[in-house]
Parts: sequence; C-alpha cells; structure tokens
Amino acid sequence: MFRNRWSHGCALLVGGLVSLCAAIAPAVAAPVTFQFAGVITSVQPVVGAATGIGIGQLFAGAYTFESSTVDIESNTRQRVYAGALTSIGLTIGGQTVVPHQYPISIGEWGNIVVSNDIDLGLFPNLYDRYKMEQSISSGNVINGWRSTFMAFDLLYLSSSTFDGDSLPVMPPSLGSSGDNRFFYSFSNGIGTYYGEGRITSLTAVPVPAAVLLFGSGFTALIGLGAGSWRRRQLLVA
Repeated sequence: MFRNRWSHGCALLVGGLVSLCAAIAPAVAAPVTFQFAGVITSVQPVVGAATGIGIGQLFAGAYTFESSTVDIESNTRQRVYAGALTSIGLTIGGQTVVPHQYPISIGEWGNIVVSNDIDLGLFPNLYDRYKMEQSISSGNVINGWRSTFMAFDLLYLSSSTFDGDSLPVMPPSLGSSGDNRFFYSFSNGIGTYYGEGRITSLTAVPVPAAVLLFGSGFTALIGLGAGSWRRRQLLVA
C-alpha cells in the first residue's frame, strides 16, 4: 500500500514538473534580445519639420527574435530567417517612434539575413553581412506621421567575420564593420519618406538573473526528488 501511495504521489509530482518545465522552457531558452544605438545621418525635410527629427540626434532600440527560427534559403552562403523577429522598439531624439517591445503581428514582414563569404560585385573582395529588417503597421503617430519600417545592414570588409551563416545568438561586433547603416521610414498616408543613420552599438540584453536562478533551482529540485525516490524504493524492497 505504501508503495502504491508513493508511486501515485511520484507520478503526480513528475507530471507537474514536466508541465511546468514545458511552460517555462521557451522563455528560458529560445528568445534572444539585442539592443542597438546610433546617430541619425539623414532625414527628409518634410519629415523633420513635422516630427522634430534631425541630423545628429541619437536613436536607440531593441529587437527580440527566436533563435530556433529555420533558414528558408538553399544558398549555403546566405541564410534568410524569415519571421524571426517577435518584438521591436525604437526611439529617435527621445521620442518613441515604435513602442518598446512592440509585438510583431501577421502581415508585418521582416527577417534576419546572415551572409558569409559573398561577392557584391567588387571582385576579388568577398564580404560578410548581417542584416535585420522589419515593417511596422502601427507605430506611434507623431503629428500625423507614423514609422513604417526600420532596418540595419552591417557589412564586413572580410570573409571571415562569421564562421558560417547560422543565426547568431550573440551580436556581431561593430569593430570590424566597414559599413553599419541604419534605415527608417515615415509615412503620412500620402507618401513614404526614408532616412538613414549609423549604428554605433549593438549588444545582447542579459537573461534576468532570477530566471537563471529559477532554472538551476528547478534542476536541483528534480535531482533531489529522483534521489529521494531511489532511497524509498530501496527501503520498501
């Protein structure tokens, strides 16, 4: 009888732990967030007059993507991770252009492209590239103007920046980047105007310490439970 009660309790405990593990696993492992910053280098006069955005203003933002996103390209030198982004945010000159952690929805296209050892028509030089681009359907409206697109394109004057073309879970360094352009656009419903900037910083957002501690504690709890179960089995036998 004791053994049956223990087996039943153990089954309930294991079932609960499995369910909890399944619930928290995506939050711990898959999403990765990069934050970026830079300076605006060009703005269309009509956009600047309406929004107050000007050359020399600082911009900052972040984007989160699923590190498990599958490549849709068959080209071994270039991988396209379509739909990888799950949220994004952007401020320019202190103004919120795209709300922090703005959720990407169906119908908003975007991707991350990683290229290794590619020819851009400047033979004999070969380059590596990291590109992020995302459309935005409902960014903040500033005096009748709304952001519709943002992207950046890091071009490396080397063919060895990336060991391969897999989706990086750590941000590529800007130190060896020969070109690190940022792009954005605004629309007033009649026309769409583009501007540019220069990326000066790209860093990873650390996983919260509480999440890491919870994960290690959870693993220890499973280990203790397994050891206790073995000891009880020996006593019953």
